[in-house]
Amino acid sequence: TGTLYFRSDTLSLNALSTTDTYLSATNGGGVSLRHDNSEKFVTSSTGATVTGTVVADNTAGRNMIINGDMRLAQRGTSGAYDSSSTAILACDRWNFGSNGSSGTVAQVTERPNNEFQHSLKATVTSPAGSLSAGNMFKFLYKVERQDVQRLDYGSSTARTSTLSFWVKGSLAGKIGVTCSRNSRIFATNVDITANTWTFAEVVIPADTSTALSGTMYDSGFDINIVAGAGSNATSGTTGNSWAGFHVAYTAGFTAGQQGAYLTTNGATFQITGVQFEIGSKATVFEHRPISEELLRCARYYQEQQGHSDLYIQAGKGQGSTTADVGHSLVVPMRAQPSVTLGGHRVFSDGGLSGSTSAPTVTNWDQNHSPHSSIIGLNLPGHSGFTNNEVLTWCPHSALLQLNAEL
Repeated sequence: TGTLYFRSDTLSLNALSTTDTYLSATNGGGVSLRHDNSEKFVTSSTGATVTGTVVADNTAGRNMIINGDMRLAQRGTSGAYDSSSTAILACDRWNFGSNGSSGTVAQVTERPNNEFQHSLKATVTSPAGSLSAGNMFKFLYKVERQDVQRLDYGSSTARTSTLSFWVKGSLAGKIGVTCSRNSRIFATNVDITANTWTFAEVVIPADTSTALSGTMYDSGFDINIVAGAGSNATSGTTGNSWAGFHVAYTAGFTAGQQGAYLTTNGATFQITGVQFEIGSKATVFEHRPISEELLRCARYYQEQQGHSDLYIQAGKGQGSTTADVGHSLVVPMRAQPSVTLGGHRVFSDGGLSGSTSAPTVTNWDQNHSPHSSIIGLNLPGHSGFTNNEVLTWCPHSALLQLNAEL
């Protein structure tokens, strides 16, 4: 009974039949824990170093990325990108930015292991004839400010974070990783082997000098995973700390990284398992239920299509050519959405009016509307319904799209 003490300035616990060490400790030094004689956890005067992944309980919500496993693609599973645009073409929340080449972006079933179902893949079908200074080929993700506020930038308690992801490209070399916000930028690069899945882990230092700004609904943090770029983005040097984003520094934000993806027909680049979290070590990917992830995506984009013959909403005629109607949202949206609707019809007192004019949002209040589950839409292009109660419906082919992306 009581306490058993082991007193030693140098302590080692070893296997009985082999030379393997389980634990070693030194007075005034560190403690080392091993698995199969391979060092996995070591303490130091500044904290601890972990080799491998960390699995922790009760850490739900640590991943600031939505749809990092590329499961959701509300707009469709593929789309074409042109030589001068940035857009979400397949997987929710994930932009693809291009300058110089054109091709396709698709949600595919290729993945690094069975932990994931999908990846997001870009394929060049019309390469640039030659590399220009402003060319770019990248995936882009924007984090809403209130989701990144936890990093506490601009204070003495600002936090280190880690971005991790699986990446595969058809060309060997360096890919660039940049983070930008509030005229500040952090940049580094990662080496990959052609046609081989690589796990990338990027530690992003704390920034004590510059705080986040803007409203909580604004974009607070941009993450770029860059496969190819021209000299505007590759001719300088990367840094290990945050720096002011200006013309001279942008010349190095993917330094050493190649531009061959832009000039190679059939080049492919894909990612999955993207996680952005507090701490200096990547933890195991946070898999959230599909229902929860869909609601997170619906904050930025949601759609509804008529089924059977139609979907119906009650409304009121406004003036002689418009009608207002309430529409129920899946979840409240981040900001006033843009609206796309292929067609709509209004019926009142025996009269029917059809129109394909684009709807607009009515009565949006930034202080209250983001918390409401109903949005007001104005349907133009009708006539004769002033102040009348009306019914509105849309044909089966009409898709209502609400977009409040950052």
